[in-house]
Amino acid sequence: MRDDLVRKGPIKHHQFVKNEIMEPIQSSSTSSQVQIIPNPVQNFDNFNPDSILRRILQGINIYMNSQKSLYNIENQTKMFTPLEFMPANKSDCYRLEKNCIPMINSMLNEYFEPYNLMNPSEKALIIKNFTTKYSFLFRCYQTSKFFPHPNDNRFFTHYGYYLTNDIFVLECFSDEVKQNKDECIRLTESMWQITKYTINKMLKQDFREVDLAALVYIIFAQECQRHKLYSQLIERNKSQLFEEFHQDIVNTFGFDRAGIKFANVLTLLNDTLEIQKQIYETRIIGNVFTKESIDLWDNLLPRNVVENSSPNDQSTENEH
Repeated sequence: MRDDLVRKGPIKHHQFVKNEIMEPIQSSSTSSQVQIIPNPVQNFDNFNPDSILRRILQGINIYMNSQKSLYNIENQTKMFTPLEFMPANKSDCYRLEKNCIPMINSMLNEYFEPYNLMNPSEKALIIKNFTTKYSFLFRCYQTSKFFPHPNDNRFFTHYGYYLTNDIFVLECFSDEVKQNKDECIRLTESMWQITKYTINKMLKQDFREVDLAALVYIIFAQECQRHKLYSQLIERNKSQLFEEFHQDIVNTFGFDRAGIKFANVLTLLNDTLEIQKQIYETRIIGNVFTKESIDLWDNLLPRNVVENSSPNDQSTENEH
C-alpha cells in the first residue's frame, strides 16, 4: 500500500551535497546583499535508500527550490544580479504565503508518510497547524543562514523577502492604530524576542539542515498522533527517524557530544510551540485593532470539510 515515491523518492545526490561553498556574510543590518553560510558538507550516502531522514531532507530541499523558482519568476529582470533581499509588505506576504501553502501540501504528499494515505478531511486536520510550526522553523533556519549577524533584525519570510518588527507594525495595523507606533511595537515585541532567541540558539548550536528535517517530521508525527491518524505507522517511522538521526549525530560530532546535540535540537520544539501560541494571540489582538486582517486558510480549508471530518481511527489502525 505504501507509495514507492513516498518511501524512496527520486533521490538525487546533488540535492543534498552542496558543492558550491560561499563565504560567510560580511555585512551589517543595513546591507541587503547576502550570501548563505554553508553547513559542513555531509555524506548522505550513509543513509540507505529507504531512509526517512533522507526522504524528508529531499522534500525540504525541493520546497526550498520551489521558493527560489517563485522568486525568479516574479523577478525576471534580476536573474543576472546577486540576490538582494527586499522588505516585504502586506500584499507580498499574502501572495507569497498563498503560493507556498500548496507547495507544502505537495511536499507532505510526496515525502511525509502517511500523509499521502489520508483522505481530504484528514489532511485538513493536519496541514494548518503543521504549516504554522514548519514555517516558523524553516524561516528561523533561513534567517540564521542569510542574516546571522547579531545586530541584524531582519527576519526571513520567503526567498528574497524579509520583515522587521517596524515593517510588520506599519503593514499589519490600521492607519488609526499606527499613529501610536510604540504601543503597537510593544504588543508584538514578545513574539519577535522569542523568534530572535530561537535564531540565536540555532547559530550557537550549529543547527543543520538535517536537524531541521528531524524536527519537521516530529512535528508532523505529533499532529497525526493528536488526531489519532495512522498511529502504528507513525510510531514505526518515528523510531526509525530517531535511530537514523542519532546515528548521524554520532557520526558527525562523536559519541561524547551526541547526547548534548540531540537534546539541544529537541528543545527547539518548545520554542516552536511557544511561538505558535504567540502568533495566535497576535492574530487575536490584530483583529481587535484592524478590520483588514485576512486569514489565508478561509478559502483553502472550506469550513464544511473540517466540520464534517471524522477520521476512522479503527480502519487506519487496523490497516497499518
